[in-house]
Amino acid sequence: MPRVALAALLIMLASAFLLLGRIGAAAPVGQAANLRIAVSGGPWAGNDWAAFTVDEGARSLNGDEDTLDTVVCVARVSRLQVFSLGLAVASVGAQDSEMPPVRVAGNYAAVLVSEADQGGRDLNGDGDQMDDVLHVVDLTTRRIRNLGLAVEEMQMSDRWVAVAVPEARQGGQDLNGDGDASDVVLYAVELATGEAKCLRLDASSGIQVAGDRALAAVSEAAQGGKDLNGDGDTLDVVAHLVDLSTGEIRNLGVDTADGFAITPRLAAMAVSEGRQGNRDLNGDRDTQDLVLHVYDLAKNELLNTEMDASGGVAAGGQYAVAIAREARQGGRDLNGDGDLQDQVAQVYDLEARALLNTGLDATDGAWVAKEGVAIACLEANQGNHDLNGDGDQDDSVVTAFFPATKKAWNSGLTFEGEAIAGEGARVAFGVLEADQGDRDLNGDRDTDDVVLGIVEVTLSAPRSQIIPLACGEVLAVGSRAVAFTVPEVDQGDLDLNGNGNADDDVLHLLRWSR
Repeated sequence: MPRVALAALLIMLASAFLLLGRIGAAAPVGQAANLRIAVSGGPWAGNDWAAFTVDEGARSLNGDEDTLDTVVCVARVSRLQVFSLGLAVASVGAQDSEMPPVRVAGNYAAVLVSEADQGGRDLNGDGDQMDDVLHVVDLTTRRIRNLGLAVEEMQMSDRWVAVAVPEARQGGQDLNGDGDASDVVLYAVELATGEAKCLRLDASSGIQVAGDRALAAVSEAAQGGKDLNGDGDTLDVVAHLVDLSTGEIRNLGVDTADGFAITPRLAAMAVSEGRQGNRDLNGDRDTQDLVLHVYDLAKNELLNTEMDASGGVAAGGQYAVAIAREARQGGRDLNGDGDLQDQVAQVYDLEARALLNTGLDATDGAWVAKEGVAIACLEANQGNHDLNGDGDQDDSVVTAFFPATKKAWNSGLTFEGEAIAGEGARVAFGVLEADQGDRDLNGDRDTDDVVLGIVEVTLSAPRSQIIPLACGEVLAVGSRAVAFTVPEVDQGDLDLNGNGNADDDVLHLLRWSR
């Protein structure tokens, strides 16, 4: 497999180091540190690290002969140090929040390096320079491994990165043994060793990773035209559980084209009645719904919760969340507001083997934290209640639900609908000033900005906080900090990185601990 020369890759940002000495002294824990770096993509965070991309300026940061690339850099949160990985990614991909070119977990980063932007080099040995090729970086040693795999999607845990490899971009090889080279095939890479395993399984419809397990949505048509869920056709996308340590694959036998999630304890899937043999799975006498199924990883047991999940699924720890459309759950008013037009969050507690109705509209989404669920509750769908006290009923307000007590807590903060991320007990999101009582929350004398909001979803002492800084559309929460960009134009047109203009998105870190 090709290897990238370390000397060309490990280029240090000397100017960033000079700035960081001042930042460390000026920004104690609990206050946002301005790293004074203009960011073009990200950030992405995990453990003690935050990765982001910068556009080259006066000099090449990846060792090629131009200064036109988008290059990945990393900040170590505890030390407020920044260094360049010397790896270029596609500039368009750097802004993709759904399938980003960089992931961070534990002490590793996985980067999809653009051959075209990395000196026009063939990094996966297929004879062209048009691919995005997986590289794994040990952030503590800065050792970089080129895995030689063209990748279109990747998901990561502390030990593994699971990737979807298009056969057509990997030299036209038949990687899953079905006689063609038109599929997207699942690989597992152990981060510590760099060992890559081809699992010969379709991964064109998505993958998720938690701990040592991956959940893959496998297309029957792409997996040799096999009927994988026993409904007599080959038109479905079926959930498969993969043990990344052993390579064992278990077919869960249920369609999961419309959403799934995995934690170290469970897998949650929105199963289509129509694609699961046209069966009524939630007892409402039709076959038009998506129904939450939960797979217990410890007991190897599939559980049908009989609850609609047409609004989406989420999972974390022992909890799986279904966002249920009232009209599709037998026409039941699930939040008690007198209509059947809402999407209400339901929480399945694996440990208690119980399905809990939160009674909260979750049209704008739900995110699972360590001890509870953060729900973006739309006031108009929650009985037209003013949940943030601003005199209207037009907002989406973040509310926490705690399964242990079956009680809810209202944060009073609005969710603007774009930027949100969570880790452990904390959920960070964008708060629109206009929706928060039309107040100037970042001190720039207007009320049209999105600022950073944080909710701690802890049963003993839940709390909310507004950080008086504008924030961009991508947030990243790690175990030690939230990483976010501040658009200078939204922060009173301040020049936050000292380059003489106010056109940049400048990286900031809000640390929980050193």
